[in-house]
Amino acid sequence: MKSVKRKCSRCGSRGLHAKMRPAVRTVAGHIFKASVTALVCDSCGAVYFNGRALGNFDLAVANKLARAGVSDGEAIKFMRKAVGLPAVMLAELLDTSPETVSRWERGVSHIDRAAFAILAGIVMCATQLVSGRWFKSKPEGHFFAHRS
Repeated sequence: MKSVKRKCSRCGSRGLHAKMRPAVRTVAGHIFKASVTALVCDSCGAVYFNGRALGNFDLAVANKLARAGVSDGEAIKFMRKAVGLPAVMLAELLDTSPETVSRWERGVSHIDRAAFAILAGIVMCATQLVSGRWFKSKPEGHFFAHRS
């Protein structure tokens, strides 16, 4: 992959090269792994992940959770954050209070089926936008998931 003219923040070297590196997310007892683009320092081995690639990975994880119907608090919070929705905005979209969203995310109460279906739909639409089904750009990396 191509060389980049940036300095390593750890050692100051200019020898940063784009490479694929593993990324892992564990959400609600599910482990997700992907290869994502990162800059790697030739001198000290420091790894700097590409923010867009990690965001796409998080969105793919949220999509897998939504499609599997994983609706515990940790998964709800992860899905909301993956699509960039503040809790207040999600509450407005679902015609509920921010406190209710907070209770769902903390596991104090369970999200109702209709609210989960709407959140899952938002996640799936966002995934389609990023994956190129509606646009031509595609997420970077390869994605694998398994339950722990």
